[in-house]
Amino acid sequence: MDERIKKIADYYGYESQMDMLCEECGEFVQARNKLRRNVDGAYQNCLEEIADIAIMVEQMKLICGADRIEQIMNKKLDRQIQRIKDESEFETDVIYQDDKVRAIKVTGWENDKKDEYISKHEVIDYLNGYLDSLGGGGAEALMFERGQRRALINAIHNISAIKAADVQPVNQWISIKDRLPEIGKSVLIYYPKWDGDEIQVAKLEGDGMMFDICGEFNIGTGVVTHWMPLPEPPKDGDAE
Repeated sequence: MDERIKKIADYYGYESQMDMLCEECGEFVQARNKLRRNVDGAYQNCLEEIADIAIMVEQMKLICGADRIEQIMNKKLDRQIQRIKDESEFETDVIYQDDKVRAIKVTGWENDKKDEYISKHEVIDYLNGYLDSLGGGGAEALMFERGQRRALINAIHNISAIKAADVQPVNQWISIKDRLPEIGKSVLIYYPKWDGDEIQVAKLEGDGMMFDICGEFNIGTGVVTHWMPLPEPPKDGDAE
């Protein structure tokens, strides 16, 4: 430690320097407010006040016990890193097609579509509903969920800002291990064969164990590895 800091701390003592720390923090607040208003010289003023605060903090660490303060700092740093992790779990990936937004993928939210590309409005509806569900469980739960709440709000804001009148989902292959399609609804299925991969249109039968392929033959869900919804039929303009 700089010997000058130790000499100053020893000379003025706890009470005086604790009050001085408060004073320097107040002066920084004033400098920051001036910087917001674009006052000339405010940025340099902020730097000087930061330097003053840093000097006072070093003195208080010496007076109050550096080891104790370091322990508290480590706990607070770990907590903030966890908050950042919670916030980063909600990430969005936008798919563009012909310069238009086609679908959005959101990771970090626990539902059966977390690995699929889905519509803009579906994402916003889900995130808003999940955001409304936060808030119970007392102060400790609220503190734990603060990062999630901020991440949800950011995700909703970012997705809402996407200019697309109606974002249509881009179909992606879904693993049978993740979930099965709706019974009786036509979908594309994929399964490997010894002579090459196979893709067929099929419907999951009522027992959930077999796929009916165009009424010609059945294949078990243990053989099929992936499926995806059928694409939307072409519109009148697309057929021209």
